[in-house]
Amino acid sequence: MAIASLVCGIVSVVFSTMLHWIVYGVSYNSVCVYLGLITGIAAIVLSILASRQNAMFAGGRPALGGQNTMILVGLILGIVGFLFGFIGLMTCEVCFCLCASPEEKFAREFYRYFG
Repeated sequence: MAIASLVCGIVSVVFSTMLHWIVYGVSYNSVCVYLGLITGIAAIVLSILASRQNAMFAGGRPALGGQNTMILVGLILGIVGFLFGFIGLMTCEVCFCLCASPEEKFAREFYRYFG
């Protein structure tokens, strides 16, 4: 489970940062951002389950083989990937709502500075 949490954490960070690439003109499907959020949650859950399993089998002693490191890195990457995806998605939704408003002047100024 430690390896699975690490892989899910890495995938989460990669997919959730793809939203930033929209600004620079890279076109892709927004499903990647949702996959980043889902794999971030999966990485967090798998890290918690792996740490409980690790503590249960080790009998309270620290486990050998670096599994604690993989669990910790998977947890950190899962949290970071989830937060990047969530913040990026909410920011993008707010921008789309503001740009769809009837105030065309604001939309033109926004695209002039950021588009």
